Amino acid sequence: APATPTDNVYVKVTSTAGITDGEYLIVYEDASNATPAPVAFDGSLEALDAVGNTLEVTINNNTIAGTNYIDAATFTIDVTNGTILSASGKYIGKTANSNGLDVKTTVMENTFAIDANGNAVITGNTAALRYNKAADQKRFRYYKDGGGSQEKIALYKKASKHTVTIATCTNGSVSAKMGETALATNDQVLSGIQITLNNTPASGYKLSAYDVYKTDDATTKVTITDGKFIMPEFDVTISATFELAKTLTGIEITTPATQTTFWQGETFNHEGLKVTAHFDGADDEDVTDKVT
Repeated sequence: APATPTDNVYVKVTSTAGITDGEYLIVYEDASNATPAPVAFDGSLEALDAVGNTLEVTINNNTIAGTNYIDAATFTIDVTNGTILSASGKYIGKTANSNGLDVKTTVMENTFAIDANGNAVITGNTAALRYNKAADQKRFRYYKDGGGSQEKIALYKKASKHTVTIATCTNGSVSAKMGETALATNDQVLSGIQITLNNTPASGYKLSAYDVYKTDDATTKVTITDGKFIMPEFDVTISATFELAKTLTGIEITTPATQTTFWQGETFNHEGLKVTAHFDGADDEDVTDKVT
C-alpha cells in the first residue's frame, strides 16, 4: 500500500552531545548508482539480520518526513545503558569483533558518537554498525575492526516541537531565524534544528552576550557557538545583554610614578603611578594595572 504521511519529523544528529535517549532512524545517506536513494535500517523487521533490511527515505535539509512505514522502522536508543531496541522488540549489537548482527531479547551494550564529518559511530565490541551497499547485500550490519571499508551511517532522531520566546532586552533587541525564516515569540521549532541569532544594539551600545535558556528554568543554559545553537528538547527563551560601545580617545599619565629614574636592567617600579584611559561614549577608566 502507498505510504501515508504522518506529523513526525526526524532530524540528523550532528554532535555526540545530541545523541540522547529517544527514537531514531539509522540511515545510509549516500545516493549513488549502487544505491539510488538513501535508505534506513528497517527496525520493523522480525528478521533484522537479512539482505535488504532497509526501506527508502527522502532527506531534505537534514530532515526526514515521517510516514506510516518510516515511523514503524525506528530504533530506540538508551544512551546510559548503550542499548538499541528495534521497533520489532529486538536488541541489536555485536559481542565480538567480527562481521554480523547479533539480535537478542536481552540487552547488548553499544557506544555512540558523531565524528567530525557528521557520521554516526556505533560500536559493539570493536565492530561498527555500517551499511554494505554491494548489490547482493544492501544491508545494515556490524563489521569488524571499526567497520572496515563498509559505508558510514548517520542517525536521525525523532524530533519534538518546542516554543521559542524572544525576550525584550535593555539597550538593544535580539532576533532569531531558522534557516531564512525569522522566528517570533510563540513560534514552535523542532528539536535538533539549528537556530541563528542576531542583534540590534541601541545607539552607543554593542552586544555583550547572547543568552538562551530553558523558559521555566533560567539556570538551564543552552550552548551557543558563533551565534548559533541547536534547539533542545524543551521550550527556550532567547535574550541578550548590551554594553556601552566605548571608543578609546587617549591615554594619560594622571599621576607620575614616585620613582622616575631607573638604571639599565633595573625592574620598573610603578608605585604611585596612575594611568587613565579616556573614551568617547563612556567614563574614564583607571588602567594602571595594565601597565607593565
